[in-house]
Amino acid sequence: MPRCWVMGDAAIDVIEEGDSRLELPGGTGANISVALSRLGVESALITKIGKDPQAAYLAEMLERENVDTQHMAYSEHHRTGIVRISLSDSGERTFIFIEEPSADSYLDRLDIPGFEQGDWLCISGFMLSQRASREATFFAIEQAKAVGATVCVDANMRIDRWDDRSLLVPKTLETLRTADIAKMSEDELLLLTDADSVEKGIEHVRQWPARIKVITRAEKGAILLNGQDEFHVRGYSVPVVDMTGAGDAFIAALVSKLMPLESWPDAQLIDAIEFSNACGALVVGQKGAMSALPDVATVNSFKAGNESVCRH
Repeated sequence: MPRCWVMGDAAIDVIEEGDSRLELPGGTGANISVALSRLGVESALITKIGKDPQAAYLAEMLERENVDTQHMAYSEHHRTGIVRISLSDSGERTFIFIEEPSADSYLDRLDIPGFEQGDWLCISGFMLSQRASREATFFAIEQAKAVGATVCVDANMRIDRWDDRSLLVPKTLETLRTADIAKMSEDELLLLTDADSVEKGIEHVRQWPARIKVITRAEKGAILLNGQDEFHVRGYSVPVVDMTGAGDAFIAALVSKLMPLESWPDAQLIDAIEFSNACGALVVGQKGAMSALPDVATVNSFKAGNESVCRH
């Protein structure tokens, strides 16, 4: 049975707001894999964690969420990632990576499983920031492409974490260009294309070989590029508490809607983006990423009670 493999980090998120401190399971890979599982997709996480209490806690939590953890690797010498997150009044986040370099930085090509035709590989760009995990990521893409698996890449650029910032844009561009589905935020679009407007950035992205390109714009929704067609799918205006994990929820939701389809006609793609916008909106209303990830019934109920308008 086809599954979605997720390459990304698994970490402990420490949310600090005033005098309060909340420790929660997180990491881009763990968030995406749990989001997929809650949306009914068989998911498996490819990452590396330490041999420490945080790792044991994360592995147990992922198994409870029905995520396949058989291909999570363990490092003898490096600890599981811990990310300190400070929230502003608007829900914007500031990240400080406590364990640096953390175990996920040392993911190796030997840790990459064998893919099968019909599988999906969803990659968080977080894994490109360090040399070892970067090389493993490109190797995984090669292996997935060789068997005809579908590759989905979320830019997920964390500038402060890169071992060589001069590689940030070219290496992220390389993965997005080779993907079947390329997803980035509005800010990432401008950085990747060196454009001074979204419209100019889109003209660059339109030429990429990726089958579809998606630019997320928070409450403004998302822009879908399918060949020469461009669709603006409006989002949902909701109170924002914590934006952590909204992008992870979005990409998981998109994959969950597209995996069962034999083709991707415009109407189905727009429906998938609307569903993904709803998932993202549900996540930002609560503190913590993983605890807020919805199931299908929750998303459909939210959509039924809110209006989203598509325009070409």
